[in-house]
Amino acid sequence: VKAQMNHGLLTVTLPKIKVKKSERKEIPIAG
Repeated sequence: VKAQMNHGLLTVTLPKIKVKKSERKEIPIAG
């Protein structure tokens, strides 16, 4: 269930995650 919710959030905040990923390496994104 969390995977589906996270996937939806990733679709919406994909560009934001890319920026945060460079700043925070604590968020493992396998997408």
